Order: sequence, then C-alpha cells, then structure tokens
Amino acid sequence: MEEDKILKKIKELDINWLKKNHERLYYFGLGFIQLKINNKYRLHFYTDKLKSNTESIHNHRYDFKSIILKGELNNKLYNMVEGTTHYRINESCNESKSINIEQIECSIKLMKDITYNQGQSYFMEYNKFHKVYSNYAITLLERSDYKQEEAQVIYKNDEKINCPFSLKVDSNKLWNIIEEMIND
Repeated sequence: MEEDKILKKIKELDINWLKKNHERLYYFGLGFIQLKINNKYRLHFYTDKLKSNTESIHNHRYDFKSIILKGELNNKLYNMVEGTTHYRINESCNESKSINIEQIECSIKLMKDITYNQGQSYFMEYNKFHKVYSNYAITLLERSDYKQEEAQVIYKNDEKINCPFSLKVDSNKLWNIIEEMIND
C-alpha cells in the first residue's frame, strides 16, 4: 500500500484496519499507548485510564512531526543549562545493548509551554529537550530516520532512572481503551 493511502487509513482511525495493519502495540509507561504502524508512523493514545509514570525531560533519536487527531496535548520545551539541580544520561531500554550511563550534572530552563488542540501539529528536532502531558489525546507521530544512537533524559537529582517500557499491560486491555477513545 503506498504511503498516501497508509496515512489516509491511519487518520480514519478505523479500529479493524489498525488491528490488522500494525507492527507493535504496547503501553509506553508515560501515560500513553503506542501503536507502531511501521518505521515512520505511530499513533499515541494518551489516557488517564492507566497508571502513569511522570515523564522526564528528554530528547529523541529522530526528528518528528506530531498531529493532534483528538483531544489536546501540552508540550514543554527546555534548554539544558549550567547547574547542579539535575543530571543528564544517555538512555536505552534495550537490555541487550550496553550504553554509557555517565551522569552529566546540569540544570534546566523552561523555554516554552504550549498546548496543542485537535487539528494542530508541531515539529520536534531530535536534539531538543521536552516533555508532553495529556489526560486525553490521540496523536499521529511521523518520524524521520535515526539521527543519534541514544536519546538523552534529564532527571532531577533525587529522581530514579526509570525505563518507560517497564510497565506491562495486557494487549486486550490496550485495544479496549483505544477503541473507547476512537469511538468517543
């Protein structure tokens, strides 16, 4: 199926098509369910129906565009600055991959605090730090190729390192939540 047709089908939020045409479904542990369609597209379902870890400030391994299909999403953008209130690490939740987890002292500065509503979109460069929050949103993420090996995460000094994939949720429960959100 050519890319334009795939994108059109994703935006229709047809539950039957999504169930048949995805690569992976899992709870991300930061308040959203991720439905990976392919290497380029993902749907994120932000919900307060699942236990959520507090999202840490982070960047990504790739650039991406996010379109809010339903609900609203808050995006806070940060700069890393000199200081000692936080620490930055490279992060990978892949247990078979060894990474350098050296902690780099830093502080942070909030640069922007933006709320996006249904129909709006935003673009994030891979090396920009942010965190997002929503009680209810469906977003379509379109990502680029990888630009770096690991993402970086910034934690408060008293905050423990927490892999967002560590919370496992049964796929039937995830599909039920997705279907409720689509039909809402």
